[in-house]
Amino acid sequence: MTTPAASTESRSVRRAERTITFLLLALATAVVVVLGLTTELTTLPRLGITLGALVVAYPVLRMLLYPRSA
Repeated sequence: MTTPAASTESRSVRRAERTITFLLLALATAVVVVLGLTTELTTLPRLGITLGALVVAYPVLRMLLYPRSA
């Protein structure tokens, strides 16, 4: 049986993960649209830049939205 604190923490972790996922999808969409409108890049470089942005953004969003307790 889980303690109330554990279930609350689990719920907050799930909420943070959903928020991070939504923000990453929004970021990916924005990067692809902006690159599509402003550059002459083909699809592969656009996807590579988008992937790089997502790889960098995930730990930053994780740290901001769900900081570890000290």
